[in-house]
Amino acid sequence: MTGKIKFSIVVPVFNKEKYLCELIESVLAQTYTNWEMILVDDGSTDSSGAICDSYVQDARVRVLHTKNNGMAMSRFLGLKEMAGDYVLVFDADDIISSNCLERLLKHLEESSVDAVIFSHDCFGEKSETVHFPLENGGVFSTNDLLFATIRFTNHGLWNKAIRCDVMRKAMHHMTLQRVSVNADYLQLIPIICEVKNAIVINEVLYHYRVYTESISHKVTFQHIVDTDYVTSEVYRQIDDHKLMSKPIESAIMISYMRMVFHRIFLLMREHSFSRNMAKQTYTLPFRKKATRLKFIIILPIREVFFAVLFKLHLWWLDSMIVRLFSRSILHS
Repeated sequence: MTGKIKFSIVVPVFNKEKYLCELIESVLAQTYTNWEMILVDDGSTDSSGAICDSYVQDARVRVLHTKNNGMAMSRFLGLKEMAGDYVLVFDADDIISSNCLERLLKHLEESSVDAVIFSHDCFGEKSETVHFPLENGGVFSTNDLLFATIRFTNHGLWNKAIRCDVMRKAMHHMTLQRVSVNADYLQLIPIICEVKNAIVINEVLYHYRVYTESISHKVTFQHIVDTDYVTSEVYRQIDDHKLMSKPIESAIMISYMRMVFHRIFLLMREHSFSRNMAKQTYTLPFRKKATRLKFIIILPIREVFFAVLFKLHLWWLDSMIVRLFSRSILHS
């Protein structure tokens, strides 16, 4: 099946030889055929670069080989090459449904929107279906999308088809800093700020692989430091676009505290959160802003206790916290 709308698919690749073919083959198997795929080999040290090159016999596939710049820059370099009408950014270790582009085409032909947001499921070491937290079939504004994205920590880039012209505008505001976590959040917010309207569909078109060696599932103290940096950039981007409101500001603070608390508790559970780390946590630039009383009192009740400790530097109670409360946080 072919049509007028062309999809650009950007895939940053770094050492994904074990899973890369599955993603590429799932794109080649699409029932809708008017697409291009840009594979960005980010200085891989395994056979990922060669795997990418092996698919260039298909004229729709292009490969860029770069030095190792990190996820944000790899995506950016791929996006600079897009020549379609709508763009999708996929992770190299996931797969998409064979009718993914065909279903997106249907909704784009029915609605003149800047973006389509769709559902995904998880497979591998975790199995669940995740829908974007807005009404199925609804068309939503920038403010609606920002609030839902931030409040419910739905930060993935891979479940969204974005109009290429909108993406090009957003690229002028993207931060390309290399971070250990929340790279999607860092790049997604300037995109959402440029999206005037989007339709949300509860169709599972993307399949997200969960596995132990995934970078995003290894928690380190640097993740906490980078969460602070990314959140400060998110706040700045929204403020610069003059889209800040009290609900969005509150959502940013709640999301920040939940992400930081979650990572602290994971480190505590592994007895890896030292007193020195606690001292460094107190000095994080965004912490003071996020722990203002007006934000603490709107947290879910079970998290208020942690926020107060976070504000008052009482992490010497860490063993008690983990024993009594961490289970409810980790499974919330």
